[in-house]
Amino acid sequence: MRRWLPVVAFAILAACQEPPSDPAGTYRAFHFAIAEGDWNRAVGLLAPETRRVFEEVGRGLAEAVGYSDDPLTFFLRGVRATVRTPLHEVEVIEQQASRATVRVKAGKCDRQDERRQPDCSVTEVVLERVDGRWLIVADLPDVLRESIGSLTGG
Repeated sequence: MRRWLPVVAFAILAACQEPPSDPAGTYRAFHFAIAEGDWNRAVGLLAPETRRVFEEVGRGLAEAVGYSDDPLTFFLRGVRATVRTPLHEVEVIEQQASRATVRVKAGKCDRQDERRQPDCSVTEVVLERVDGRWLIVADLPDVLRESIGSLTGG
């Protein structure tokens, strides 16, 4: 039995590192990566355009406060503060070949009308299929989208 223990441990570790194969799994992996501060894993689950936009916003915000490290990590640290836990459910509500939407419920939620509870978050997240992987697409508020140009000097 002892000689099989390293093989079993390696198999479990490898399974944990496999990229998620479905939209709900991708969102769960992103949520936990952000909650745990695993920035590399979180970045790997973002669609390329989302990564670019987050980096631009992060760069503008980082410069405004004098932060000189990686702007994308700076931005994701800010996102971490808004992630509600625990994660209750991730439900695929629409899925096509290259695009999907999941409904996410997280935070302190009762069974009654969770949309009226301030510590309960029910949101929808869009994902797109890129090179066979599901990746998260940013849904930026108009105010933030408009401010990207001023933050980046454009």
